[in-house]
Amino acid sequence: SSSPVEGRGKARRLVGIVAPQHGAVRAATGGGPGSYDRPGYHGYAWWPMEDASRPKLSINTFSAKSSKGVLQLVAERLGWAEKEASEKSKANVHWVVSPEETEDRLMSRAPNQRVSRIPGMHDLCRKVPFAVLMMRKSADDPEAFNFHPKTVILPQGAATAMREGVFKTGTAILKPDDGTQGDGIYLVATMDEAKRRMETIKMESAVLQRYITKPLLLDGFKFDMRIYVLVLSLKPLRVFMCREGLVRVCSIPYEKPDKSNLHHAARHLTNYTLNKSNSAYVHNPDLRDGGTGGKRLLSSVLQRLKSDRVDIDHIWSELRYVVAQGARALADGVLGKVPGVDPVKMWPYGQYRSE
Repeated sequence: SSSPVEGRGKARRLVGIVAPQHGAVRAATGGGPGSYDRPGYHGYAWWPMEDASRPKLSINTFSAKSSKGVLQLVAERLGWAEKEASEKSKANVHWVVSPEETEDRLMSRAPNQRVSRIPGMHDLCRKVPFAVLMMRKSADDPEAFNFHPKTVILPQGAATAMREGVFKTGTAILKPDDGTQGDGIYLVATMDEAKRRMETIKMESAVLQRYITKPLLLDGFKFDMRIYVLVLSLKPLRVFMCREGLVRVCSIPYEKPDKSNLHHAARHLTNYTLNKSNSAYVHNPDLRDGGTGGKRLLSSVLQRLKSDRVDIDHIWSELRYVVAQGARALADGVLGKVPGVDPVKMWPYGQYRSE
């Protein structure tokens, strides 16, 4: 077993989550809050220490594409060797991007080699498959997954949207299955409006969720937190959560949605692509400044919220809980443990290989 390490070496920003019995984890931030009385809070947090006896590691960047430059910088800083080989390679880590590359590398890898992506995750993390997965988990364990908003899949779930409470707050958010960078996302007040939006941009399938009309605001602006998570293995489930992240802030002050502002994307959606073209958008040259700009470091924003008497220990604990439960759900989905989620469909070549 492992436990938090205190007073030994420099503090690490990468916190490991070990989840025995494939469960979620308790919050542990290194001197931070304890766990809450919520289901599934079992596990430990730990900080891996330096080991000078370990051999020099290597990474194959042949398939890294746009990530190659960043990987080269990271490899140099870590003292790793960079290799480039399209076929067999003795590198410890193979960096891949597409599902096809992931499966190809998986079938040729040696026992001591790792691939940068877990097969099946690419498809399962698309909006509709992920929503279906979370709906299944929420139905099986409503208390553990109570953070997931009421959701239906369109067009097949249109008739149940009202019964499921998707429009309970008066507004729902519509997201296309294959959309990126905020493209195709709309706030809608009725099911008819959602259907019209889908027809206009020819959405084949979409997620419709209850919109949170009273979010936590940052100086009057809506914001989101991008949390970086490393899933090292599924059996056992091993998850690492980075203590630093990115906060994206809307460029127009938030107002509760109504007919007059539903179309104000920069007021309700935090996507950088949508906000950067707005005249009110502020480019921040120093991400460490938590008080200004459309992009800021998570740590600086948490300190800013703390100065406004917001309980940031509670926020961090809740973030860890959501990450743990989300990882648990994804692992179950990839391993074929969730009814209605077919792991075979996640594989480009149609053969189940997650074991």
